Amino acid sequence: MERIKDLLKEINVNINKLPEDWREYLFNLSNNQIEDLKLVIQYEDDLYKLLYLTCELGYEFEDAINRIDDVEFYQDMRVEEVAEELVEEGVLGEISDFLKFYIDYKKLARDLEIDGYSYIQGLGTFRVI
Repeated sequence: MERIKDLLKEINVNINKLPEDWREYLFNLSNNQIEDLKLVIQYEDDLYKLLYLTCELGYEFEDAINRIDDVEFYQDMRVEEVAEELVEEGVLGEISDFLKFYIDYKKLARDLEIDGYSYIQGLGTFRVI
């Protein structure tokens, strides 16, 4: 347990910010898995992505480590905020400022959720690409 706490401290993760099942998962990792974490996890986002894959999507630890780069993470953003950002960045195509006022971001967020975007309370929105 202390080894996990030390790792979290190194990458500036507040353990209390994590959902309960994510904390439980971390504290049940084997020593070998903790060593693998130290090699792979460089930033707090990396840890969040790994925990999203394992705790929310059911990936095995080793598979999750190999898929970290396949996860998009929008820290501290709800799905609706992600929808707004995607429109602003032109991901949905070029939309004039005039037309942006008519976009229903709640409905767009719902469509993004259907497409795999998922909000985790207190952390942000995730999507596996």
